Amino acid sequence: MPIVSDVIAAITDFAMARINILLMMATFVSGGVFAFLFLLADTNASRNIRGFLRFFMPVSGWLSHSTKIDVLLYFIIKFSFRWVALFAAILTTFLAEKAGAALSAWFQFDQKLQAGPVTIVILCIIMFMFSDLGEFISHYTQHKNRYLWEFHKIHHSATFLTPLTASRVHPVGVLLDAVFIGLCRVIPVT
Repeated sequence: MPIVSDVIAAITDFAMARINILLMMATFVSGGVFAFLFLLADTNASRNIRGFLRFFMPVSGWLSHSTKIDVLLYFIIKFSFRWVALFAAILTTFLAEKAGAALSAWFQFDQKLQAGPVTIVILCIIMFMFSDLGEFISHYTQHKNRYLWEFHKIHHSATFLTPLTASRVHPVGVLLDAVFIGLCRVIPVT
């Protein structure tokens, strides 16, 4: 079943990348809507678009040191991430194969199943949920382990939030995400 699992992994990777971008945009837009509503509730605020933009996107924030670090990290990660992603993909594939073999032996399951379109859709949904579980476990582990927190705290160090702040991560965190997501993805296809 390696072909079906590869197809499902590719589909969920593609979907998760698009969903993450959409969630980031939705968060930013919904933040703007709430900020506008908050501004309307303020009796001393000017109720025009210019006043709203000054409130919602203060120039001092967008020119702050935190925002400059976000932009710098975004481009560093964008250009160097390919190597980290390659290493993470190799490591995840190795771990997933070993975990899959261990689970198959443990449950004594050696029968290969045929997958139709409905099965693939259901497995995509299940793998999306398990990928999210892997991301949660990775994030939780990085918060609870004091050594991993030293790498992870860069993610929480921004003093002004922009859409690029979400990409403020350390390569060790990216590797941990890949490992935990890969291990969690093995469970539904084993």
